[in-house]
Amino acid sequence: SVAGNRGAKFSPKGFDMLAAKATTVGALRAHLMERDDVPNEVVETIKRSVARKLKNEFAQQYPDVSCNEVKSVVEAKSEQVDFTPLVKKERVGTPSLDVAALHENGALNEDYLRDFAEQEKKPELVHTLALLTQIDVNMAYHSLYEAEVPALAVLCKAFHFRRETFGALLQERVRNSNLSTEHVVSAMQRYEALTDETAQRILRFLKVRLATASQE
Repeated sequence: SVAGNRGAKFSPKGFDMLAAKATTVGALRAHLMERDDVPNEVVETIKRSVARKLKNEFAQQYPDVSCNEVKSVVEAKSEQVDFTPLVKKERVGTPSLDVAALHENGALNEDYLRDFAEQEKKPELVHTLALLTQIDVNMAYHSLYEAEVPALAVLCKAFHFRRETFGALLQERVRNSNLSTEHVVSAMQRYEALTDETAQRILRFLKVRLATASQE
């Protein structure tokens, strides 16, 4: 209740105490998201704690799934639990093509996604990735350009994207980062080895767990 009071002031120690509680209490995270005085270090503490909690829970339920895939995806998904937008919307831009209308008509598919990547049409690419994988636009941007590559691989594999599509997304990542050729080759090999079932299990766990977390 105090955290939800915009007029209440907290000392650094007070924010540290809130960070410790917010890891497991969704209602507290919801109150903190509305405040503009939460220190950045407190935000990062909550992110790390939530990611660590999710990884431990997943490892206990699915001990046969690769830790590398789990680690990257959980860290990316844990961003959705707290209150700091991953990416400013203006960084994504507005598509020149109405991809939302194409999606509503059932015409949007991964061929569009691959074409947008090859044509370096970033707004169209990000919005299409978000629509096809049912995630937020900011999360799509983060998965494509900022998260660890295994997180993008799990997302693509869970929605049955072809090898060529994942490769086109990797090339877009290369154009916008310092990702090495060796890293791309390794990522492609891992993508081929990753099964649809494993990717879907990871995302299914996170979707259920994050929904539950908001009620804790």
